[in-house]
Amino acid sequence: MMKTDIKKQGGFTIIEVLIALVLLTMMISISLEIVLFSNQSNEKSRAYGEANNQVFAKLQEYELRDFNEIPNGNVASSYEVENFSDEAETNGAGLLRDVDATVHSQGISGSLKKLTAKIRYTHNAESRLIEYTTYIQIDGVGR
Repeated sequence: MMKTDIKKQGGFTIIEVLIALVLLTMMISISLEIVLFSNQSNEKSRAYGEANNQVFAKLQEYELRDFNEIPNGNVASSYEVENFSDEAETNGAGLLRDVDATVHSQGISGSLKKLTAKIRYTHNAESRLIEYTTYIQIDGVGR
């Protein structure tokens, strides 16, 4: 009768296979977390970029106007010139929610106005505010 020695047969033990499967599962799990975090970060950056573009474009729109066409607030307080919340939410490509976007004017002197454009929005339950201010003189723009 012939005896076979089990230890001399090639292959992996069940423990080695289980350890390899656990390690593989951990690596896949970590990779998925990285991908999900990257996607969330990318979407957050896109929303911030979109809001930033809109508020900056609105301020540039006012910078191109004639000085006398821009309504004036007084020195003590600013005057809301425009509320472009609906426009910003519509143009936000679905990234911006609960948008509050305004342009304010404040007369500093007879030849100088301070313009402030703000956009407050919500993205994934996180509220953000972007604000730009510029000074417009009768004969030009100063920042």
